[in-house]
Amino acid sequence: MLLASIPGIELKEMIRNGMNTMCCGAGAGVAEAYPEYTQDVANHRVDEAEDVGIEALVVSCPYCKDAFKKAAEKGSRPIKCFDITQVLYESIHGKGGL
Repeated sequence: MLLASIPGIELKEMIRNGMNTMCCGAGAGVAEAYPEYTQDVANHRVDEAEDVGIEALVVSCPYCKDAFKKAAEKGSRPIKCFDITQVLYESIHGKGGL
């Protein structure tokens, strides 16, 4: 996996992953039509991340990034959220923003 090749990154999987992954609840217009539902689902996923000691979520979907970031901020949780392209760019160019 590409992320595993980046020095200093320790990968951890949430309990629901792979075929059992749970969505962030924001895509396909759901965040606009049902914002409370999106917030509940995103909160649940951030709870799952905290349960396994994840410090940062790396996602490939802008909806996920936004939903998880808002859930973490609203709950004053220390979990950060990054787009995978941001992580790869910063690892290649030596940026220390992660």
